[in-house]
Amino acid sequence: MKQSVRGFALLALLVAVAPSCSKKGQDTRVVESSPPVEDTVPGTTQPAGGTSSRAASAPGRQSNGASAALPPAPRPAGEDNPLFAGVSPEDRIKFEAWFKRYNLSSDPEVMDQDADHDGYTNREEFLADTNPLDPKSMPGVMDAASVKAVNEITVPLLLRQVKGDKARVQNTQTGAEEELSKGSQPKGLPYKVRDVKESVKADKHGVFTDVSNVTLENTATKETVVLIRDLPARSSETHAVIVGPNGEEKKVHLDETVEIPGLPGRKFKVMELRQDQVLVEEASTKRTLSIPKR
Repeated sequence: MKQSVRGFALLALLVAVAPSCSKKGQDTRVVESSPPVEDTVPGTTQPAGGTSSRAASAPGRQSNGASAALPPAPRPAGEDNPLFAGVSPEDRIKFEAWFKRYNLSSDPEVMDQDADHDGYTNREEFLADTNPLDPKSMPGVMDAASVKAVNEITVPLLLRQVKGDKARVQNTQTGAEEELSKGSQPKGLPYKVRDVKESVKADKHGVFTDVSNVTLENTATKETVVLIRDLPARSSETHAVIVGPNGEEKKVHLDETVEIPGLPGRKFKVMELRQDQVLVEEASTKRTLSIPKR
């Protein structure tokens, strides 16, 4: 009888212990399949410290253990910027270089600001290629280039008087005067008279002005020159020497469309040659800019 009771007791003990062992083994397998992650301080191999500080400092991890989305990678400069709509990649690189040179953002909002308080926005200074941080550097003046010299070459003839189809002209080299008519040639000079026109006009105040003129043609170059009374006539050989930002020089003439050395891709039409400056019009923007003599 004692053996039976002892056998039943042992059987009951085995039944009670078996589920517990099974659950313990199951828990062990779960732990083994999901080992704890050792958080570290970003950029090091050292543990971050306590559990709460690790969870707070680990990138992309919330304090409750749930993963958070990382911030998106930064876009390339100028991407989706309306300022660069339709601009080629090559030109975009040039524009970005201008912004970086002056430590400015290429955001449209920044482009409409006036950083140096000279009355011109950063956008206007960008188009004129002037310094947006210097109030003395303003659009209308091209800082990137300068005039080295203006060599003015005049026709050595002065118109003194026109009567009918006859013109009296003076040679500025010899001081001698002679009478010319259509088809004749001044002595010792490569010019031929194309036309003689006598004309007097009155302005709105009733003041009369002699606007008579003589048209000459250079027989060697076919250049046309108009003589106006008592005013020296400039030859088309008159030119200016422009120095680009790279130090290279270029000779330019009136009404010529040129590319200034060191400013590739930009075309300028020479509008006026003066002793202290050259006025040009940029072909792409139609803006008149002054290249000063320095």
